[in-house]
Amino acid sequence: MMVWMTFIGAAAVTLRAEHLRMDALIKMFPDWLMRSLRVIELVLMVVLACFVIWVSAGYARSMFGVTSTVGRIPMVIPHSSVAIGYVLIVIILIRHMLRGGRP
Repeated sequence: MMVWMTFIGAAAVTLRAEHLRMDALIKMFPDWLMRSLRVIELVLMVVLACFVIWVSAGYARSMFGVTSTVGRIPMVIPHSSVAIGYVLIVIILIRHMLRGGRP
């Protein structure tokens, strides 16, 4: 449950646009440059999140049939949380892009 809470929580943070960012210098730039950098940031986040989905989904697929030693929990359940959490993040980022880079 803790792993699922982490990645669902990451999606919630993305929805609110409250993820950590170093923006002290960006605030001094003109508005047009800040908007351009925000779009670049969103595109890079989508690309990297898609890479994480691809890798983690492949790993979760490899866990089919494997169970934990003590709890006999199918290991595909915790390992799929990464891919599902990042799918939610990509959906939210695309929503942000469609709204002009704003949540």
